[in-house]
Amino acid sequence: MDIKRIVSALIGMPLVVIILVLGNTYVVDITFAIVASMSVHEYFNAFKQKAHPVIWMGYIASFLIAFIHIIPVEHAITIVSILIPFGITILFLQVILSNMKTNVNDIAITFFGICYISLFLMFVPLIHAMENGKFLVWFVFAAAWGTDIFAYIIRKNIGETQI
Repeated sequence: MDIKRIVSALIGMPLVVIILVLGNTYVVDITFAIVASMSVHEYFNAFKQKAHPVIWMGYIASFLIAFIHIIPVEHAITIVSILIPFGITILFLQVILSNMKTNVNDIAITFFGICYISLFLMFVPLIHAMENGKFLVWFVFAAAWGTDIFAYIIRKNIGETQI
């Protein structure tokens, strides 16, 4: 057994339970903005040898999760739909303003990270704020933790195969 996984589970799971059960909407929003920022940081570090993602843009996208419930729900999809092309435009402006030091690969990595991490994590506070959301959000975590644990057990017992 990997000791890091055990320690992480022993600390992380009770913390997640406390925040999701006892935390109000704004505590959950801020918590997931912090989680998104930490995740974006790790994601960008994974690429730092081969690319130069637009880091500040990823942090801004993560930070915006903290304000998701300030926006009226009926306007949230419209605002996110406007922010995505606006974000792409800013990323391409970064290419121009950096005299091509930032390239399309850097933009693709940045944009994928924003969508994969910040956009998807944004849904946890949204689900949490729904009627019965404190119950429904556990389906998200059960699915994520369950598949992670299952993959870990299979990998340990069967091993990794090279394709």
